[in-house]
Amino acid sequence: MKFVGITKRWFLNIASVVVLILVFVSVALLLSFRNYYYSVADMALDAYSAEEISANFRLYGDAATDGFRTASRNFVENFPDRDIMAVWIIDSSGEVILSSSGFEIKGKVEMPDYETALGGENNAKWKGKLPSGESIVAKTCIYNYPDGTHAGAVRFMISLEEIESQVVKLAIAIAVAAVALFALLMFSGSVFIRSIVNPVKDVGETAKKIAGGDLEARIDHYPYNDEIGELCATINDMATKLSVTDRLKNDFISTVSHELRTPLTAIKGWGETLLQIGDTDPSMAKRGMSVIISEASRLNEMVEELLDFSRMSSGRFKLNSERIDILAELDEVVFAFRERTVRSGLEIIYNVP
Repeated sequence: MKFVGITKRWFLNIASVVVLILVFVSVALLLSFRNYYYSVADMALDAYSAEEISANFRLYGDAATDGFRTASRNFVENFPDRDIMAVWIIDSSGEVILSSSGFEIKGKVEMPDYETALGGENNAKWKGKLPSGESIVAKTCIYNYPDGTHAGAVRFMISLEEIESQVVKLAIAIAVAAVALFALLMFSGSVFIRSIVNPVKDVGETAKKIAGGDLEARIDHYPYNDEIGELCATINDMATKLSVTDRLKNDFISTVSHELRTPLTAIKGWGETLLQIGDTDPSMAKRGMSVIISEASRLNEMVEELLDFSRMSSGRFKLNSERIDILAELDEVVFAFRERTVRSGLEIIYNVP
């Protein structure tokens, strides 16, 4: 399929709109899934609060620091969501004393959510990166003893690496699906455009042949009964009518030529005769002039009829109706043909009603 004409306009108009729609839908889907994954992570973190942590820890005793450590250890060991999030236990000095991963966390770690919760919020969330570069979303819940003394905090962390990995995979899948859909749309569109462009080209070629004088040219292989099929039928009908008109024109020219030849032959013959006899035979000269005048009048009538025909063809012909004496016209016709019928051995019987 050549990238010109209708095909080019279709591709630039339709394909650009399809691309914009596919990009918009793909981005919207990707953002929707990404927000969904993040909302799931937020919901998992929101399931824990400082109040629930306090209720759980008090089951293990909280009168002293050792009670906090014991409660923390039991909480981490029995933590039900360890497969989706990590848990850090932070003591009152801000040191990480226990981790659900089993690895020891040494030194001070930047924990903005802990700082915010410690400032009086009791619960705080933060999204960022660990020193290792891993993206996480974290929530810290402050735990205080019943007397209000700060005992420590529990920090829940969900890695966003897996979410981002899923988002990337989803983006690739959406992109592949969008490209496949675009290719399918372009293929089906190209087939449809070809079903229009090729018949239109055939119509154009046939019209050129007809304009060049080939009135037998026809479009006879378009299979569909639609607008283009109607156009093909119209072109064929036009060619048929032009062929009939051309035949009528040729017949008309042949007839006119024959009708003109007769008076012209008579005029020419009598003209030559008059040149030969000169003034030697006045009666013959008079008779010849009569014939010439008569045939010239006949030619004039033919010319007037041709002009009337031209006016009729162009729609400028007007009929002026008036009353006539039909019997007088009939008498003249009978008189005009009476001598010819007698010479031919025929008889006209004319009775006036």
